[in-house]
Amino acid sequence: MVHEALTEIRRPELGNLDVGAEADVAVLRVEKGAFGLLDSAQARLTGTTRIITEMTLRKGAVVYDLNGLGSEDWQRFSYRKGPFFKK
Repeated sequence: MVHEALTEIRRPELGNLDVGAEADVAVLRVEKGAFGLLDSAQARLTGTTRIITEMTLRKGAVVYDLNGLGSEDWQRFSYRKGPFFKK
């Protein structure tokens, strides 16, 4: 299904999972609760489910990370490194 859609828009290189292909990935989380959802006219509808973007990777690199999932834990992080610290 995806292949046919990408061929139709003449972008067959998108949606490719071959070894060596660029990796663009969205990590999503489904939340349950009471949420205000706005339509294009800014009218509100109360919903019970929403999808949150946790992390986005572009070409294999993290470009958005809502909760630091791609970062090292603070207890293991070596703070004494980089150009701002004297050796």
